[in-house]
Amino acid sequence: GTLLSLLDAVYPPTICSICDMNLSTPTEADTHFQTIHKSKRHYLCLHPHCDQVFRSRANLRFHIANSH
Repeated sequence: GTLLSLLDAVYPPTICSICDMNLSTPTEADTHFQTIHKSKRHYLCLHPHCDQVFRSRANLRFHIANSH
């Protein structure tokens, strides 16, 4: 649906959502998060009335597809 089409725009797989650094691969982005920001990436659901948070884009994508 519409939320799924926003996923790549809101959470680009290779751009750090904290400092906007562009990395080569999603794996590099994950490593960047863990080493630079001392945390794992997290993805807040895009639905306005849902506050669930996911550890991966895939889990968020699944959640949106099946719950919203």
